[in-house]
Amino acid sequence: MLAIIPLLALLLMFLLARSRCARDEGGAILLAFGGWAIASIGLTEFLGSLHAITPTAVTIAWVAIDATLIAAILRIRVAHFSRGDGSIALKSVVAAIVVLTFIAATFGAANNHDSMTYHLARVAHWIQNQSVSHYPTHVPRQLYMGPGAEYLILQLQVTSGGDRLANLVQWLAMIVTLAGVWRVARQLGATPRGSWLAVAVAATIPIGILEASTTQNDYVHAAWMIGFVSFAFDALDATDASRRSFATIFAGVMLGLAIFTKGTTFVIAIPFVAWFAIQIIRLHGAAMLRPVVVAAAIALALNAGAFARNWRTFGSPLGMSREPAVGKYPAIAFANDAFGPGVVISNVMRNLAVDLGSPMISWNHHIAGWVRSLHESIGLNADNPGTTWIGETFFVSDGWNSEDVAGMFLHTLLIAGCFACLCLPRWKSSHRLRIFAAAVVGAYVLFAWVFRWQPWHSRLHLPLFVLASCAAGRVVESMKPRVASVVLIVLVAGAMPYVLNSAYHPLLGEESVFRSSRTHGYFHSSPRAEAIMTNMANAVAAGGAKNVGLVIDPEVIEYPMWALIRERIPDARIEHIDVPNQTAHVPFPRGDFQPDVVVTLQPQRQIISVTVPQQDRPKVTP
Repeated sequence: MLAIIPLLALLLMFLLARSRCARDEGGAILLAFGGWAIASIGLTEFLGSLHAITPTAVTIAWVAIDATLIAAILRIRVAHFSRGDGSIALKSVVAAIVVLTFIAATFGAANNHDSMTYHLARVAHWIQNQSVSHYPTHVPRQLYMGPGAEYLILQLQVTSGGDRLANLVQWLAMIVTLAGVWRVARQLGATPRGSWLAVAVAATIPIGILEASTTQNDYVHAAWMIGFVSFAFDALDATDASRRSFATIFAGVMLGLAIFTKGTTFVIAIPFVAWFAIQIIRLHGAAMLRPVVVAAAIALALNAGAFARNWRTFGSPLGMSREPAVGKYPAIAFANDAFGPGVVISNVMRNLAVDLGSPMISWNHHIAGWVRSLHESIGLNADNPGTTWIGETFFVSDGWNSEDVAGMFLHTLLIAGCFACLCLPRWKSSHRLRIFAAAVVGAYVLFAWVFRWQPWHSRLHLPLFVLASCAAGRVVESMKPRVASVVLIVLVAGAMPYVLNSAYHPLLGEESVFRSSRTHGYFHSSPRAEAIMTNMANAVAAGGAKNVGLVIDPEVIEYPMWALIRERIPDARIEHIDVPNQTAHVPFPRGDFQPDVVVTLQPQRQIISVTVPQQDRPKVTP
């Protein structure tokens, strides 16, 4: 399988990074993953500009990278791996979660709603177009959302010829994140045992476990955020000017990659960026101006291609701040309509309620009721349309094992308790730890101030909970050993249902990843669509069509349609036609398009059909 070639580059980058990191495996892992992402972005943008994102070109490029890395490694002495410290029990817990999520990621098909509507659907368009240029689409999120995770998926999908390895990107990001958690915990003053406790706390976060086997992007985002914080600490702690400059530059790289992956970075990174900027200026003054400018330039360069495409299509480097309503589908808006103390209080309460969600359904209903009562008692509306996802009302989901809405009950309580402990006098001398905790809380509050409440905010909070785990590990370490052991046992026991019984990638039961076919797996979140789409794909293939026009509602799971049609017609060209939104004017990257058949999937309008267009239908030229 040719996908081993880009994965080999990741391994070689790790070995090369270890020569610089001097037995610092965590730092080497962060450097390697960052380098792999930079190479993926550079290759994708360069080959895409030539319309040459093909298996041959991508494979040759990665072979060249591998050869260069091997030559570099042969010229250096790679350090021996450190044995490391920490409890065998802690390491075993983390290893078990890593192995079981790997099994779920490799055997299970990508199938959550966002993956099917835009994460994997956009990758399918890129592979067909041999370019990441924009295209007309009924789902604008395919164009303007941060493409960082999907660029990595693209490398594996192009070289493997399928999506079997697509889930591995998030799984790899989980490993990188856990390595970063270990490193940041150490930088906050934890012993090796305390760092492993922090890793165990992070590894057992329910939404993280569920997302580690998906093609979402929240764990990738978490990896870049933890990397940014870790390298920023390196810059503050370095006694050598060259090391300080390198750490500052790579902190900028990590921040740029976070922005490239998720737009929420612009908000949640503010407290950390402000803290580190103040500290670096206070400690080193104007001497850090050059590396800071270089770091900012690299971060901008990483995003330049995506920003430019968004500017051309939407008139803004960030794309659309609001998607218009389409038929019965409401508009999509991310930011609150108003900003003030009441908005912050309301959204913090509602977000905490979502994060406190658990497998106990009655608890979820009670916490939702309590939050509603609190709103009423202070004159706020828990369903305020100006601060709530359009079309939704406040509730705490019962989907405890869903990778979209799962809560983090135990971790929310643990982190809140640990942060409360940091207010005690005994922690007064731990300045960095307390400021770090304050930055996490500040990021959480800023998130609530800017973004509308959504029932799936727990997964967007994953980077913050990962960061908070670093401080939690440090506090738990200070507890009596028996108390720390109880905390660990409770977290592990609470994590196992999520590991074994994910809603979309279960390892047990009739619908387990071992028993479901890959095609059936695509429809795990939308089972009623399987028969409909299969019949439509059969109808397209029976007609001998090569050019398939797609007319869909913006929330239809598009990717399974690609998989089914391409399984029957490998060289089919699939394009969105009759697009009613701002992307209608964008030219098709492959030129004019004349559909042989039109597939219409608009369930809200009760239109589901496969039709042959009239012969005099004009070519579609946006």
